[in-house]
Amino acid sequence: MFHDMLPIVDSLRQLGIFDEQQILNELRTRTKCTTGCALCEPYIRRLITTGESSSTAILNDQ
Repeated sequence: MFHDMLPIVDSLRQLGIFDEQQILNELRTRTKCTTGCALCEPYIRRLITTGESSSTAILNDQ
């Protein structure tokens, strides 16, 4: 579901950006993710920290 964002996260890391908030802000700018209802934010944060792009991964943690 969020796997399209992985290349963006990877490119930001290649530029030396590793801070979760900075990456999230850049994703917001480029893709508009988390700018509406923000229900996707936990999934996006999980993607940033672990690289997991499956929504089932976070659901299984709860």
